[in-house]
Amino acid sequence: ARKAELGCAEQLRRLRDAHDADRREWEQQMELLSMSEKRSEEHAARLAQQLRAEKASFEDQVAKLRAAEKRNEDRILLIMQKQQEAKRQQEQHTRGIAACGW
Repeated sequence: ARKAELGCAEQLRRLRDAHDADRREWEQQMELLSMSEKRSEEHAARLAQQLRAEKASFEDQVAKLRAAEKRNEDRILLIMQKQQEAKRQQEQHTRGIAACGW
C-alpha cells in the first residue's frame, strides 16, 4: 500500500509539473501575442497618421494647382480681350483711313 501511495504521489507530482509547464508556456504565448497585438496597433496608428499627412499634402497640392489653373484662365481671358481690343482698334483705324480716301 505504501508503494502504491508513493506511485500515486509521484504521478500527481508529474502531472502538476506538466500542468505548471503547460501553464507557463501558455502564459508566455499570451504575452507574446499581446506584445504582437500592441506592435500591430502601433504600426496601424503610424500608417493612419502617415496617410492623413499624405492626404493633407495632396489636398494642398490640388488646391495650389487649381489656383494656378484659375490664374492661367484669367490670363488667357485678358490676352483674348486685349487681342479683341487691338483688332477693333485696327479695324477702326482701317475704316478711318478708308474714309479719308487712302
